[in-house]
Amino acid sequence: MIKKRVRNPTRKNKLKIISDGNKQNIEAIKNNFEVDCVNYAQVIKIRKDQIVVALEKRNVFGKTNEDEITMHQIDSYCGTLRERIPIYVRETKAFSKKRQNIENRLDIYQMYRNFIWNKKGVTPAMIEEIAKRPLTWEAIITKRY
Repeated sequence: MIKKRVRNPTRKNKLKIISDGNKQNIEAIKNNFEVDCVNYAQVIKIRKDQIVVALEKRNVFGKTNEDEITMHQIDSYCGTLRERIPIYVRETKAFSKKRQNIENRLDIYQMYRNFIWNKKGVTPAMIEEIAKRPLTWEAIITKRY
């Protein structure tokens, strides 16, 4: 799913991915991208009695500076997803078993997060120079192509 959501990475313009220590992430990256075009690092939480006591940071492919290896933004984004889209928490009335429905909800949320949600008047799309100003749902829904 990530492959269709990002620009195709190159050796010169590498994709940076940081995740937890889930082993299936390594295979997913290998199956979707050229390893030479990815800087992939992991943050592994060391737990003692269910309490995180340390973080281990490591590069898997490529080279990411240790101070850039962090899960704060990812943890925050996942927390926001769980708050706003019930299907990412547990089975509820809003739970969807169809993958396409899950992807559609994520598309809608990402549209909101990238083009409407703003911090001090600036959206992520504006930072990436994809948009000149924050959009509204009305502007998105009534856009004519």
